[in-house]
Amino acid sequence: MEIAEQHKLFVIEDAAQAFNAKYRERYLGTWGHMGCYSFHGTKNLTCGEGGALLLNRKKLLERAEIICQKGTNRNCFLRGEADSYSWVDTGSSYAPSEILMALLFAQMKEMDAISREREKVFHFYDKLLKKYDDKGLLKRMKTPPGCSPNYHIYYILFPDANIRNHVMDALNARNIRASFHFIPLHSSPMGVKLGYKPEDLRVVYGTLKMVH
Repeated sequence: MEIAEQHKLFVIEDAAQAFNAKYRERYLGTWGHMGCYSFHGTKNLTCGEGGALLLNRKKLLERAEIICQKGTNRNCFLRGEADSYSWVDTGSSYAPSEILMALLFAQMKEMDAISREREKVFHFYDKLLKKYDDKGLLKRMKTPPGCSPNYHIYYILFPDANIRNHVMDALNARNIRASFHFIPLHSSPMGVKLGYKPEDLRVVYGTLKMVH
């Protein structure tokens, strides 16, 4: 954030899967100027589709409010801050249904309990996989110092792609969902189209070489 402030840059924090997770006792999604959560069906808390935008700048909040209200100043008008209700900017209809929000709200009230249940599953996997990690057959995920996870996912790293694919195929054949996860944005087809090369981000590139 210090670098961003020095260069007058906005930081948009992609915290899609990180709801209720922390770094240094601060919630992920609250570090940047903007933070984004997802409540898609694959996330810890879900309303099927939809998400949340977190903002910590008044000007950003004012603009987001207008965009969310189809480009109108409706909220300002309802608060008595404008004497007319009109279209003032670009926008769309982003408001979710009250039924979906009621479903999500009930989960939010139990978010710590949900994280604790997921933590039990995490430790179950971790205990069973330890012997394979000790033999050097795979690497288990590690929680870095200062991090409080929400246990959204459990991943493992294999020495090469052939072993990885063999394990995935065996798990999926037993109806245990397993997949090779995200391609980094800069090396995705769109990232390449924009002119990036995989080695442009060396830390990411080094990790990719471990799992490919």
